[in-house]
Amino acid sequence: MTILSEAQMTIIPSIGDLQTAAKTLYGESRGEADIGQQWCAATIICRAERGGWWGSTLETVCRKSWQYSCWNKNDPNREILEALPPDDEEFLRAMGNLTFVLRHGVGAEPTHYHTVSISPSWADSDQMKFIRTIGRHHFYVED
Repeated sequence: MTILSEAQMTIIPSIGDLQTAAKTLYGESRGEADIGQQWCAATIICRAERGGWWGSTLETVCRKSWQYSCWNKNDPNREILEALPPDDEEFLRAMGNLTFVLRHGVGAEPTHYHTVSISPSWADSDQMKFIRTIGRHHFYVED
């Protein structure tokens, strides 16, 4: 699996997939530099390409329970995402970063991340390999 070029892409996103994934980036990484937002996008894409219990589309991956906290029912970002106008500047930036990663990848295949302010138990799993820190997020790949 690789997401380095359009010809190698294994998923074909729908408009709904793109909108949900861009909203997820808005909820999870607005305020991050483009590279940080692109790496967050890569986790969504990599999970969709891997399929399995995560789902096989960008939308199902984003809305999988307890995977991207901005969609959790108790997260304050959820209300914001559901009312987000399509011409919001940060949403459009997120859409641009998402489409960039769909075409070019990020040079790695991250499947997980968390903010630097927490230490989830899954991060210490033998199946997780730390890749790098960008902005306020640590990125990992699950073997």
